[in-house]
Amino acid sequence: MSCFQLSSLSPDCTNMASNIHITETLHSQLRRKSLYFHNNGQKISPWHDIPLYADRKHGIFNIVIEIPRGTNAKMEVSYYITKEISFNPIMQDIKKGKPRELANIAPFRGYPCNYGALPQTWEDPNSIDSHTGIAGDDDPLDVCEIGSQNAQCGEIKMVKPLGAFAVLDEGETDWKVIAIDVADALSEKLTDIGDVESHLPGLLESLKMWYCNYKVPDGNSPNSIGLDGKLMDRQYVKSNTLEELSDQKQIRIKPHRSLPSSMGTSERLSQSKLCSSEQPVNPPVANHRTTLEHLFRHRISTKIIVSYCTKRSNIIH
Repeated sequence: MSCFQLSSLSPDCTNMASNIHITETLHSQLRRKSLYFHNNGQKISPWHDIPLYADRKHGIFNIVIEIPRGTNAKMEVSYYITKEISFNPIMQDIKKGKPRELANIAPFRGYPCNYGALPQTWEDPNSIDSHTGIAGDDDPLDVCEIGSQNAQCGEIKMVKPLGAFAVLDEGETDWKVIAIDVADALSEKLTDIGDVESHLPGLLESLKMWYCNYKVPDGNSPNSIGLDGKLMDRQYVKSNTLEELSDQKQIRIKPHRSLPSSMGTSERLSQSKLCSSEQPVNPPVANHRTTLEHLFRHRISTKIIVSYCTKRSNIIH
């Protein structure tokens, strides 16, 4: 079997991240920093506006790094929308009024991998996962990047998936995709989940152990690994988990949490978009297109639009 070569990526794929820059803002009211993403001078959402695929032909995906390996701050793509916060910046999670820090779980210090999110995916809390039988955790699909280099928060990496395991966390399904940066020296040697144990012995079991126990220091019960602890291979991830959680045959409108009633309908709806893995959402313009405008622009059927309006009526009203 021939290995994927980084040189085989198209110039458009290799230059994608260079077009995006990040600014840091300190929200005085929230007392925490926010990392905002920009493309050609306009704010974009790292969740909705960055394409899922870097190179669909070769099965290469973009991920947005939230927590670099070896760090403890619980950074994550935000979905709490207010007048001050929009476009899903990366922010530090708050627990009991304080910025959340993750405990060290042996044998690791800080986070055990470069942890990030797959844009344009969503583990739906209102839908039962067809593999685990438990609903999703209301977040983008998580990725554990296991390359040799420590990443930076907000960095966009091109990775190839190797496999996955399902964490059952407080009654929710939380898939962890194992992947490696295509630019990593080990990338050519890793083509599937079985190769990881050969070149990085013990890592996968340590990761599963870490995810089972990382909330215990906060007083929570241990998590468990679904599917009897089984590690799913690369093909399973591509043909099942990824396809299901970025399925464009179904409408994927992410209803953001805690939408303030003081915001106008147009402003509130502009923060939820239909994501397309084939064509990334265009960066928002100054007056923010609403979700309904977005649906019509992408020629979504009248039946789906009516269904959307019905389901979202509780937000609008």
